Amino acid sequence: MLAPYPQCPIGGPNAPILGLGYLLVRVFGPEGIDFAARNSVNQWWVKRRGRANAVAGAASAGMYLMPALMHAARNEYGWRVSLVVSGVAFGAVAFLMSFFLMGRPETMGLLPDGAKAGGSILGGKIPSC
Repeated sequence: MLAPYPQCPIGGPNAPILGLGYLLVRVFGPEGIDFAARNSVNQWWVKRRGRANAVAGAASAGMYLMPALMHAARNEYGWRVSLVVSGVAFGAVAFLMSFFLMGRPETMGLLPDGAKAGGSILGGKIPSC
């Protein structure tokens, strides 16, 4: 018997639900948004990639505030309300960000930052990965 207390969510019949919830939060939460944003930045910016990554990193640094905000919300409104509100908020942000995250610029007839119409970036060839 893993859980000596019936109200303990770890172990027993609640363990698969807890694992599924954790998986969904990790896949669809802030890490997935951050990964997609960094991938898009690296495809669109070549010449100023460092500056673009710095701006994206500064924007995602707000995620470090989330534990403190979630703790305060849990203490004020309870864990269920806090969890639902944070889930809806993360889902809304992911949905809105999906409109701004685009594929490679070449698929849209554009060139990445620093590329010239002749097919070079910073004196070299455009990478074709």
